[in-house]
Amino acid sequence: REGMDTTEASFELSTGQPGWSPQLRMFTGSVDSSWRVSSFTSFSRNEQKHALHHAELPDRDDATGASKSPVAVPGEKSIFSFPRGAQAGIFMHWIFEKLDFAAPQDDAIHELVTKGLERYSYEPEWLPHISNMVRHVLLTSLTQGEKTFCLGSLGRGRWITELEFFIPLRFVTSALFGEVLERHGIMPGGVDFGAYSEILQFKPVKGMLMGFIDMVFEAGGQYYLLDWKSNHLGNSTKDYGQDAMKQAMDNNLYFLQYLLYTVALNRYLSLRVENYAYSTHFGGVMYVFMRGVSEAEGETTGFYRAHPSEALVQELSQLLIETEG
Repeated sequence: REGMDTTEASFELSTGQPGWSPQLRMFTGSVDSSWRVSSFTSFSRNEQKHALHHAELPDRDDATGASKSPVAVPGEKSIFSFPRGAQAGIFMHWIFEKLDFAAPQDDAIHELVTKGLERYSYEPEWLPHISNMVRHVLLTSLTQGEKTFCLGSLGRGRWITELEFFIPLRFVTSALFGEVLERHGIMPGGVDFGAYSEILQFKPVKGMLMGFIDMVFEAGGQYYLLDWKSNHLGNSTKDYGQDAMKQAMDNNLYFLQYLLYTVALNRYLSLRVENYAYSTHFGGVMYVFMRGVSEAEGETTGFYRAHPSEALVQELSQLLIETEG
């Protein structure tokens, strides 16, 4: 280029006196191992078994809950006999990540599911069963005070999928965290605090809290946190009633997941929504056990809903979120 010296040059590094060779120095400092990027998995599993730096899976399809319904007939295809496991969860998540909730026409659903089956190497014979599941999820009537709405009637641009978050994390211990949950009565059924403390045995941690919220949407002026679950709880919609879903939520510590996600979403909304107030704008949590959703049954099956108290969310926010520096 004009004005630049492009002449090639070379130089040699001095190696000191003849016969000299570099010597390794012993590191005598210390590394702050408490600073890390943490997630729901970090707070809910023993560190020796689950490394904290592992990314969260899109879904866990644990065999939770004891079904009283007959075992599916071998070879008979239904949403209940669709393959289980992480791959199934990833596939179903992909469908709802790509779905247009503002215009869920049958042809569009058919095309999307077809692409998903091909993408994840499932037989095309599953097409009617997966498509039917999607329709049930979209058309099931959901209550909002005295009104109702359905996921298939969301306004365009009123939802976000795979919302990734990072929030600064204070120095927190399992004891402090567990005390807050116990004080607010957030205890899984049949588990005393002693056992609960064992579940929450994580090393003191600070740094960043990260996660992926499957979907956040707005309906009727309120914002909802939604998580898709492909867990197999049985072979009938009756196996996906409120008691069965509550057991799955407890067994997998999903309640802990949605509390952490609610803290993150509450912070996000407080920065994005004018005159935001939790009591007014936060609609609640929905965990959708996709295999058990039935339009005819309404939200009594397949839809697990919760609304953490504002006091709990505020106390967890104060405990977890670093606001200085």
